[in-house]
Amino acid sequence: MFGLFGPPLVEFVDSEGKTISFLMKRAQQPGRVISIRLDVPLPDKPGQMQKVNMNAKIITSRPNPGGGFLCVGETGLTEEALGEIKKRLKSAPRSNHSGTAGRRSRRYVTSIRVLSPELPGYRALTVDFSMHGMQLEAEGSLQVGKQVNITLELDSSTMPELNLDAKVVWCREKDRRKVLIGLEYLNVDEDRRKGLIRYDAFLAAREGGDIQQKQLADADMFLKGREATN
Repeated sequence: MFGLFGPPLVEFVDSEGKTISFLMKRAQQPGRVISIRLDVPLPDKPGQMQKVNMNAKIITSRPNPGGGFLCVGETGLTEEALGEIKKRLKSAPRSNHSGTAGRRSRRYVTSIRVLSPELPGYRALTVDFSMHGMQLEAEGSLQVGKQVNITLELDSSTMPELNLDAKVVWCREKDRRKVLIGLEYLNVDEDRRKGLIRYDAFLAAREGGDIQQKQLADADMFLKGREATN
């Protein structure tokens, strides 16, 4: 029952394929299908919103440090439709509690080799990386909710490999040969946290235009690529 106002209004965080991340006031049971509502800006009418209702099958739901619960769900929308919603919401104002609420950290588009006996083919490459999770391109799928232990071969000779525990929060086909997998880190102790912070700072310096850092990073990635092909 939605009452007089229909499905609850949620705060959009991110989307990937047919999967959406959003904030809401109450925790949700994984596997449950719920109806939600987004206020989406109208592209041709500045300041005006369109109410978009959708169903989402909950994959994960966890407390958010800024309040409420961060939920990940599979929608019945096409990738194109959800992508258009994401595009329009990029320009929408965000509430004050959504800074750490959703993404919680900056995401970098980068290719890092990831090794694990639990990965199809025992290896994968990152599509993007953040302090709290990553997206992988792998040779096969993993079950949502599965916990894996992974080792990151960081693209810098100045930093050691980083071992992490993670949980699969979503998984979808990219094409006939590749699968995209979303991971969220688990059990991040102080040593792992420091490793993540160092790498986050390294990527920030490279992306921010530190020329010397950028040249070193590019050289390291070239050497890593050469090693991977040998």
